[in-house]
Order: sequence, then structure tokens, then C-alpha cells
Amino acid sequence: MPFPTLSQLAAKSVAQGIHDESISLVSTLDTKSSNAIVREFLKLNEFNVEKLEVFKNQLSVTEIDFRRWEIDARAVRNLSNFNLVSLDFGELTQLRDNFPGDPWDVGTLDIVSLLIQSTNNYSRNAMIHLGLSAEQEFITGWETEVSEFFPNLQSIDISCKKFDERFQFSNFCAFFPNLLVLDISDPLGLLCLQGIKNLKNLQKLTMHFVEFDDINGYKELSELKNLKYLDVASTSFNWDEKTHPIRGMLAAGVRMEALEFLDCSGISVTEQELETFAKNHSSLKTIAAMCTACNHTTISGVKMLNMSSMSSFSESLEYALLTERDELALQFIREILENLKTSRGHLVNAELRHITSAVLFVLRESFDQNTKFWTLKCYLESRLFEHELSVSLFSADIPDMIELFYNVFNENSSTSRKKETAGHIFRMFEATVNAVRPGILIPDRVLSFVFDKTIDLVRQFPEHQTQGSRIIRRAVEWMSWEQILTINNMPFPTLSQLAAKSVAQGIHDETISLDSVLDTKSSNAIVRELLTLDGNNFEKLKNELSISLFSADIPDMIELFYNVFNKNSLISFKKETAEFVFRMLEATVNAVRPGILIPDRVLSFVFDKTVDLVRQFPEHRSQAIRIILQVEKWMSWEQVLTIGI
Repeated sequence: MPFPTLSQLAAKSVAQGIHDESISLVSTLDTKSSNAIVREFLKLNEFNVEKLEVFKNQLSVTEIDFRRWEIDARAVRNLSNFNLVSLDFGELTQLRDNFPGDPWDVGTLDIVSLLIQSTNNYSRNAMIHLGLSAEQEFITGWETEVSEFFPNLQSIDISCKKFDERFQFSNFCAFFPNLLVLDISDPLGLLCLQGIKNLKNLQKLTMHFVEFDDINGYKELSELKNLKYLDVASTSFNWDEKTHPIRGMLAAGVRMEALEFLDCSGISVTEQELETFAKNHSSLKTIAAMCTACNHTTISGVKMLNMSSMSSFSESLEYALLTERDELALQFIREILENLKTSRGHLVNAELRHITSAVLFVLRESFDQNTKFWTLKCYLESRLFEHELSVSLFSADIPDMIELFYNVFNENSSTSRKKETAGHIFRMFEATVNAVRPGILIPDRVLSFVFDKTIDLVRQFPEHQTQGSRIIRRAVEWMSWEQILTINNMPFPTLSQLAAKSVAQGIHDETISLDSVLDTKSSNAIVRELLTLDGNNFEKLKNELSISLFSADIPDMIELFYNVFNKNSLISFKKETAEFVFRMLEATVNAVRPGILIPDRVLSFVFDKTVDLVRQFPEHRSQAIRIILQVEKWMSWEQVLTIGI
């Protein structure tokens, strides 16, 4: 799959900057750059159409494509600021009031007036391609005037047009005899191709969903001596709606002697019919037969764009996207992954990797967000990602894949679709952390991303809390200490500090129980003495924990003991006593058992101080890791969310 060129990336970057108003254009750009930038600019937002006027002096635009957007009359008239050679319109119904047809042609649009107001003299003379793909009907005789205003047209898209007495296909062909490219897809009322023989220079003909009851409707195709590219593909993948143009052309005895490329994707065609068609056209070099009964067909001497090989698979997807056939690309991927269910055992890793690469290409290059979303859903359902993890061992591609997959999922605006697919994202994250094993650490970038997004997703989809908890626990299990420190740098919530309660008097001499509560001043004094007299007093805290089951006094005791230790200015004393503080913290987390959760306040304090201490006293690293892992073992999901990891 081809990577985007540097110029393509630059065009996307500049377009984004203009859209965000973070950059300005001060000088005039060349034609090639201007066209690339505008192409990307219009993809970002339909309202960017209105902004084109602002940059009319900086952008030397010659090609504009509005097929995906509905534009208003102002945008139409602004086009006259540019010297155009290619112009595509999309839906035009909204412009009927601005460019009304004749009173007796109710509901028609004056396309002639619209084109005059949208083009300057240079554009009318230089225009090579004109796209009028819309169901909107035009005034009678429009083709006569348009052919005069644009004398050098070589390409016209009149797909979705209604043919009748007012607009006859034969008349249209007579007015545009110099056409090289023609698109008549999805017509209404087209009974035959009578008159197409007048297009003697025609090299490319696209006619999706064109089928005739009378096979003689195809006959004049044989008169097209220069036709090299024929596209009769279907845009529907409902078998009940599939057309049979190959069968019709064979029955009509059609021979196109110069034909080199045939696209019959998505139609009803048998392997025998396709082989016969290829035999009848000796110049044929390439056949695109995606999503047909010929998915695995090979024909000697002909390059097949189907799933007959891995290289064919990749080239097929590239072709579908480059021709803006997103639905075809998606359906093709669906069929590939469905086929994988029965053939996976026969494919080597390199072939499976080829499929993954093709999917990544679609996710990066497709313009349509829905195509990206459903492609991702199909891929994750196939469990190819798990296989990719098992063989890649966290290669450089994996972080990019995980982030790309998540972003495609997250950018979809449909909450119901996201809810339906959230389970696959959780499964991807779980597969990621489950891929870790001794000697193979999860990369910091992946770790941080998985932690962050798992928590975000659980907040959005709490029904996946159990799965989210498994992901967190599994990740912590294999984290290195450096990664624990990294994660700990995430901001913790500030917990309210309660008044210190004295419970230490009886710890040393065992003369009082935890039921006795002393004031803060007394507690500080007693603990100060405790630490001075015997560091082993920390060991006694474990017994108190076993008795109190994390009563309200325990958080006060832990914080008080630690603060007395930490305020001592003698480094040697703190180093000597650090072991006992670690032991206290470890005793705290070891006191947790089923049904007894560690309080939030204690949890945060233990995490925080363990990390602080190990930075000061790295010789206690092993003990600190035991503390962290033990805390993680007993955390509730709410505590995972609170602690921020």
C-alpha cells in the first residue's frame, strides 16, 4: 500500500491550518499545490466552501469538487473568481429558487444561467471537465447551450439524470462529439445507448446500474474504437439488485477492440461469462471483479483485482479508494475477513500481515468516516489484531495501530454505533496487555494510552467495568518500576486531611486498645518517642490493622507515623528507619482481604508515599513493587478511576 507523499501530507497540514485559522497565506501558491490544499480543505468541513472567497488571491485553484456538499448561490457566484478547468457540482435542488427554470417547466433548474454566473470567460474556454451529477432536472435544451459555452469539454458526468422526450441521450451525444470521458451511471428512463457511436474519441465510459431489457441497447458499444476503460460496476451489494451487463453485452455480440480495463465489481457475473468476455477482447489487461462470484478467478494474461492473491487484494483496495468507491472497499474487506474464517489456517503470517496493512490503508486514506468505522469493526471482530500482537512483539507499528483504531472509533458521531463497538475496543486493549510476557514489557507509549483510554471508555460505557478492571490489573502486573513511577506522575485527587487522632499510646507497651482516642498533640508526642525508642514499633501496626479492619483511626495512624518519620532532618536516621516505614506500608496493604477494601484515603497515601520513598531510597525497590502490586490486587474499579491509572 502506498504511503502518502510529502506533498500530500503538506497539503493536509496547510488545509488544517487554514481551517483552524492558525496560519495565513501571504503569497500566491502554484496551481498543483492550490488544488491539493483546496481538495483537503473542503473535506474538513462543508462550511469551508464559503471561505474559498477569502483566499481567491492566494490560491491558484483550477479544480473544484462540490459533489459531497450542498452549496448556496453565493458560493456558486464566487467560483467566477477562479480560472477553472474542472468543476463538479453535487446536489443542486436547493438552488432552484436562485436559478429557476421556465414557468412551464415546473421544478426545473436553469443550469445554463448557473454555469454562466459561476464561470468567467477563461473558465468557459478552458473547462475540460464538468460534473452535473444530480437528480435535479434542467431546462429543456440545456445541452445545446452548454456545448456552446464550453467548447473544449472533454469529460462530463451526467449520472442520475432522467432521460425522456425533453432530454434524449442521442441528442446529448450529438452536441458533445469530442468527449473522451463520460459517466451516465444510475440513469432513469435510459432505454438504449443509441447515439453513443457519435462519441468516436471516447476513451472512458462509466455506466453503473445501466441495463437494458433489449440486448440491442448495447450494440453501439462496438462502434467505440478508442474505448479503453469500461466501468459497469454495481454500487449496491444486495444480490436482488445486481445487474447483468456482461451477460447482455455477450448476448449482443459487443466487441470493443481497444478495451484495456473492465470494472465489473458487484454485478452478477459468472466465471464462464467473464472468461468469455476476456477472450472476446484481446486487448484487455485488467479486470476489477471485487465482490462478485469471480472473487477468486484468475484469467491468463489478465491482471485481476479481486481476492485471488494477497497482492491483488491490496491493489483492489487501493483502486477502490482512489476511485472514491468507499462502499466497495468496505464490502470487499468484509468478504475478505469472512473468507478468513475458513482459510486462516492455510495463510502464513506474511499473508495475514498483508490483510492488516490493507485495513490500515483504508483507515488512513478513506474520506468517509462510516467506511473507516465499519472497516475497523470488521477487522476487530476477525481477531486479526490479536494475531498481529502475537507475532509482532510490540513492534513500532503496534502503538500506531492502537491509536489509529481508537481514534477511528472515537471520531464516529453515532453514540449507538460506538456503544455497539465499544466491546471490540476493550478487547483490543485487553489483548494488548495480555500480550506482555516475561522479558517483553509493554512500551510506555502504549501503556499510557491504554490506561488513559480504558478509564475514559469505562466512564462512557460502565457496562464494561469488569473488562476495564481486568485491563488495568493485567497492565500493572507486568509494569516495570519505572513505568509505575511514570503512571504515578498523573495527578492524584487531593484527599481531605482529617484531624490526627491519637492511637499510638498503647502500641509500644500494649496497655491500651484502639478504642481509646487521644488528642493530636498527645499523639504527635507519643509517636515521636515511638520512633526514637524502637523502629520495630512499626511492626506492631500490622497487628492493629488485623484487629481494626481499617477503622477510622488507621488512616490517622499511618499518616501520623509517616509524617513523624519524614520531618526528621537527619538523612542517616531516615535511611536507617526507611525499612520500617516500608514495612508499615506493606503491612497496611497486606491487611486487605476479600470483602474489606482499602479506604480511598489510605490507598492514595500509600501509593503516593511508596513512590516518594523509593525515589529517595532505591534500595527498597523490590519491597515497593510488592506494595504497589498488592494494592492493585484489591482495588475496586471506582478506586482505579479515582487513582487515575
